[in-house]
Amino acid sequence: SDTQIDGAYTLNGAIHTEFKTGSVDVSISSCTFNENEGYGGHSGALTFENIDGHQIIISESTFESNVATQVNFAGGYGGAFYAQNSSSAEGYMITFDSCTFNQNFATAYGGAIYTNEIMPAYEGNNIFFNNTVSDGSIVNHYGSKAVKLGVISSDDLVQSKDNPNPSTEVPSVLEYSDAGTGVQLSGHHVFALLDFYGQVVLDDSESIISVSSSDILIDTTVINAVSGVYDVQSSNWTYERSQTASLTITSNGILNYEFMEADADSVEVEVTFRNCQSGEMVYDDSCEVCDSGTSL
Repeated sequence: SDTQIDGAYTLNGAIHTEFKTGSVDVSISSCTFNENEGYGGHSGALTFENIDGHQIIISESTFESNVATQVNFAGGYGGAFYAQNSSSAEGYMITFDSCTFNQNFATAYGGAIYTNEIMPAYEGNNIFFNNTVSDGSIVNHYGSKAVKLGVISSDDLVQSKDNPNPSTEVPSVLEYSDAGTGVQLSGHHVFALLDFYGQVVLDDSESIISVSSSDILIDTTVINAVSGVYDVQSSNWTYERSQTASLTITSNGILNYEFMEADADSVEVEVTFRNCQSGEMVYDDSCEVCDSGTSL
């Protein structure tokens, strides 16, 4: 407690702890971590690996201007704090109590905090200000591995949440509304990988989803992620106008963690199809885009 660490420059930041059998719990209180950098490893300030049920409590401490830098696709997660669990143990093993995270930066994801296979608890008054990722233009205070799928507005791909409210809840059914039948989807909704905080997992551009349905005719059944988003707006789904049908999406970008409330790599989607709109005509009970200059 009552310690200040400034300017460390190492693979895994100022303090790196890898728990072994018989390791003790960790408590950090009233400490300051300033301008430390993890270069090609993990966090700039604190890195914990193989936690496996050990308790980490960090209270009334300040993390400012710490950096997690990615090198050759390695590291760059959690500018101030990184933790990894080697098993899906249940329960809160990390607690942040009345800490301040100010202007920390991570190349990949989790400007201040990033956790892998473990969900932190937040108590007291934790303050987050201007923690960023990527080139510093995206405010992203905390993040985790993808834990669920969601349908979100394309206007909300990057979300800055100042109050962490992590959740293990997995939606049983997603809703996708206002889909055109027989024409390219032109709405403003996409499927996305979400973390504990309901944020799009920005660092995934490798995974895929498969889309299947016994009712809806689907022309594109495999879609690649781009920055955590599966954009279906170039797809063509055909079903009855003004009706609802279901499809299933399955992602290989999600592991099914034991502490989550349900398996999350696959989810049912209820799709509501709209009627034909201006610029379309009815064709075999679906919609077809009118040729340019066509009039009826």
